[in-house]
Amino acid sequence: MSSSGVLVVRAKSPTLVGSCCPRSSGLAIGAFFNGLTIFMKYQSELKLATEAAIEAGKFLTELQSRNVDRFEGKDIKMEADRMSEKILVDRLKTTGIGILSEEMGTLGGQSGLRWILDPIDGTYNYFRNSDLCCVSVALWDKDQPILGVVYQFWRGLMIEGVVGSHAKVNGERVHASKVDKLSDVVFATGFPSRRSYESDSLRKFITSAQVFKKVRMLGSATLMSSFVGTGQFDIYSEEDIMLWDIAAGAAIIVGGGGCFDCKTQANNQCHFTGFANTQLRDAYHARS
Repeated sequence: MSSSGVLVVRAKSPTLVGSCCPRSSGLAIGAFFNGLTIFMKYQSELKLATEAAIEAGKFLTELQSRNVDRFEGKDIKMEADRMSEKILVDRLKTTGIGILSEEMGTLGGQSGLRWILDPIDGTYNYFRNSDLCCVSVALWDKDQPILGVVYQFWRGLMIEGVVGSHAKVNGERVHASKVDKLSDVVFATGFPSRRSYESDSLRKFITSAQVFKKVRMLGSATLMSSFVGTGQFDIYSEEDIMLWDIAAGAAIIVGGGGCFDCKTQANNQCHFTGFANTQLRDAYHARS
């Protein structure tokens, strides 16, 4: 992390497409073995994260009630969030690794490793019976992602990413896009419940979005960030987003060949931007 608080991560795997691939054969060989080492080291954690996400997703799929605990401004809290979170925590706490979760906060763990959980991302979509919601499980080492699992349970869609190794959708390897011009970009974003809705803020957003070919809003930061790693979107960016909303997506972006910036803020908030490749990142930051 730089002194400015900006975390910049680039993919290392030579099997990935786009500018994130090492250019020299020596770097490629080194990156290959580094990615293989990460994958082998955390295979059991990836398996456990996948199993936990599937179990929570099965519960949410079969749940008949949509009981709302409370409405908080533009946010919503549901009983299902807490019940899904308990399933995840009960499975993952057996590893002895600390946990950061949306509802429970920080639980245990003294090492740099931590699970970062979102028991339902896109809660309001779930409440309205939209399939644009998911269970998110990520493993980070301090401020760096290691792996992420995103389960879009109503579609049976499992997305996984391991930094330096791969991104996969239902077991099939996928890659971030090769789009390298902002005018060709599918740009994904959203208005998180904590962001400013003042006129100046909204005008700034409109101005910044005009350069892109298409703009998409799904109501799930986890899905939008993950879709950069799997090739559907080219850039995803949101201000004042919570870390658990993008933790798994960050790993999937890097696993798929992309990179991201994450400017940390107080209370687990951040300004996150994920890119399909380094050319897009450079072009994005070069805008006047």
